[in-house]
Amino acid sequence: MFQSLKKAKQCANVALHDPNLIEISLEFYGKVAQLLLRYVGISSPLEARLPLALQGQMSWRALPDYYLDDIWDFFLTAAMMVPQCLSKRSIDDILTLMLIAVCSQNYIRNPYIVAKAVEVMHWLCARSDHPILRNATEYLFNHLLAQEHLVKALTKLYAGMYYVERTGASSEFYDKFNIRYHIEIIFKYMWRRPSFRHVFITTARDEKDFIRFLNMAINDVLYLLDESLQLLKKIHEIESAMDRKEAWENMPSESRMNKLQQLSQFEGQCNTYLPLGMETLNMLEYLSGDVPNPFCSPDLIDRLAAFLNFNLNELSGPNCIMLKIKDPLKCSFDPKRLLEKIVGIYINLAHDDRFAEALTRDERSYRASLFSSAIEKIQKRHITTSSRMETLLQLSYRVKRIAEEKAREEMDLSDAPDEFRDPLMCTVMTDPVLLPSGVVMDRSVINKHLLNSLTDPFNRQPLTVDQLIPATDIREQIENWMRDKKNRTV
Repeated sequence: MFQSLKKAKQCANVALHDPNLIEISLEFYGKVAQLLLRYVGISSPLEARLPLALQGQMSWRALPDYYLDDIWDFFLTAAMMVPQCLSKRSIDDILTLMLIAVCSQNYIRNPYIVAKAVEVMHWLCARSDHPILRNATEYLFNHLLAQEHLVKALTKLYAGMYYVERTGASSEFYDKFNIRYHIEIIFKYMWRRPSFRHVFITTARDEKDFIRFLNMAINDVLYLLDESLQLLKKIHEIESAMDRKEAWENMPSESRMNKLQQLSQFEGQCNTYLPLGMETLNMLEYLSGDVPNPFCSPDLIDRLAAFLNFNLNELSGPNCIMLKIKDPLKCSFDPKRLLEKIVGIYINLAHDDRFAEALTRDERSYRASLFSSAIEKIQKRHITTSSRMETLLQLSYRVKRIAEEKAREEMDLSDAPDEFRDPLMCTVMTDPVLLPSGVVMDRSVINKHLLNSLTDPFNRQPLTVDQLIPATDIREQIENWMRDKKNRTV
């Protein structure tokens, strides 16, 4: 095995300097992939199934990481330089090995190896219309392994349950955005195929894992769009200063130079963050259209509602003028498309009462005029169809009515005893639970924390949902206190 890998590496190094040898080297790597598949009991790539044979697991893990890294690297190089070589049957074993690496992640511990396989898949998906590359892409996604396991494997990978946020690299925080962007491009390709769309819907029924995936997507788009909007405001501020020509000319040359350097830096950052954020937002929009229920789960709904309200207000509220810049394309900023995607999520979830109620709980951005100003701008720019516009209008009426009813029924809980309050959020608990550390928290609060970190927030020890014990005594005390308070108010 090691001799084969060494020979493949030598051939590949020569091939990179002589494109005529690329096809021969790729065929050799195909033989190496075939040998690796046989280690885990797979004699034919089309017959590959999970779980893999256990007897080959330890032998496979004993091999150095570069054996797969070299295969993915050379495959990508060959596809770029000599795409016609991907029409050969010799790549079937490589593509099958790629699926094994992603769908059976317990076999490969190095996060970069899995991420590189995802990058190759992303590259193929992004060029699926290429007449020569189409066959390789079709083989990959028609494979039974992909049909049965790829959606679930990628949602887990996206959520970082295994690899994405555990690399230990100094660039780990930013690396995850690139890896997740690759997954989003793969998902967009898969979503267009009816067989995979059905798998998405089936996967969403296992709400625990799918909600964790959606939570990470919402985390990403929150960060990316917030950073982008702040950068756009800074660009607007510098451009406005430059428009005041007399004041600009009177400014010290060093200050002008610093401003121009900042302008270039902010534009570059925007050009990175906005495409990533838009792709994530696009994914949330089409998923919420066909699988809305996970979006309205108690663990996600409040954060999603607050995110939508905030960005709707930023893009259509009175301060949207601060986002106006001279060359939006230079920053990859398309305000009309951004607003369209946000409105799309509102419309997809408009018929769920849980969503309407969550919109009113957002004390930061929600107000009665939020939707009226947005609807006016949407109609003026012809952002959506008249039927979808009517759905948004009806949602705004329902949300306003719910907010008015809540205002009338709202009870003053400011005098609640400290032991009735959640220790993190200081809100009165509705479903108190006891943590192994002895702390009592509201279930909704600790569940949201566990979506991001499977640890006890008070001692950082490992913690899972099934370790939470209902604090029935405290719950009864809270309910009795609230009942007495309500009776006194009446």
